[in-house]
Amino acid sequence: MSRSRRKTAVIGVTTAPSDKPLKVDEHRAERHAVRAVVKRSLDKDPGTSITFYVESDGRHLAAMDSQGKLLWVRNPWEDARAFCPYRTPKPVVASLKSIGGNPEHSFIAIKFDSSQFGGASQ
Repeated sequence: MSRSRRKTAVIGVTTAPSDKPLKVDEHRAERHAVRAVVKRSLDKDPGTSITFYVESDGRHLAAMDSQGKLLWVRNPWEDARAFCPYRTPKPVVASLKSIGGNPEHSFIAIKFDSSQFGGASQ
C-alpha cells in the first residue's frame, strides 16, 4: 500500500515569476483570432449558388441555397472519422473554400485550427 505523504521532502522553490498570466493572455488572443476567422468563413459556390458557412461554435458546417433555405448542417470532424486528435482535442474550422467541380456537385476545402484539412461534398 502506498503512503499518502511525500517520500522525498525536497520540493521545488523558485523566485521566477509565473508564466500563467502571459499564457492566459496569449490563448485568449488566439481564441479571439480563430473566432474572428470563423465569423468571416462564408463562401458561395458560383456554380450552384449554395452558400457554405461555419456555425458559431466553429465545429459545424452548414449550407444554404440562394433563397436562404438551410440544406444541411454537418460536423466534418465527427463525420469523417478519419481524423485523430492532433494538437487540440476538439479542433474548430479555421477556413473553408469552395473548389471546382461540375455545376451539379460542389466541393468545399476545410482547414482546421489544428493544421489538419479535408473536404466535404454537397
